[in-house]
Amino acid sequence: MSSDHDIPVQCTRCRNKHMESERHSVPDRKFKNLTMTNQVCPRCGCRSYFNLSPKIAWCFASGQIEIGDVGTEPEGAIVIASGESSYIRGAVAFIARRTKEGLVVPGLSEIVEQKAKGDALAKWLSWAAGGNGKKHRNGVIFYSEENKYVV
Repeated sequence: MSSDHDIPVQCTRCRNKHMESERHSVPDRKFKNLTMTNQVCPRCGCRSYFNLSPKIAWCFASGQIEIGDVGTEPEGAIVIASGESSYIRGAVAFIARRTKEGLVVPGLSEIVEQKAKGDALAKWLSWAAGGNGKKHRNGVIFYSEENKYVV
């Protein structure tokens, strides 16, 4: 695998952190007569892993939340959280409201005035940032007035 597409990963069994290119190719045990291989952890041989590439979550004035790569947030979006790829979606989805369109900030879509929307978003973010540093967050950080996102 080329180094420009190499991503940091963590083994689900032994929690060994390594790059995806460091994983070993071993023949698949189920399909012995075919040339299928599995990528396994260099320490314990486990096939599954967590993707640890950095991601950020942002929201718009409508309250719609999106998640993407660092540096890809659109113009006019407010960065609300950052973390590793495997954990950020679950952490944001846990405290956001789910709709048909996706994840939204609770209560933001019902407010009409922009100042009131900003106040409601700041209140929600300060509440969400209260869990920063806790073990159950797995390194996902929510940004409030006290700790702003710095590019």
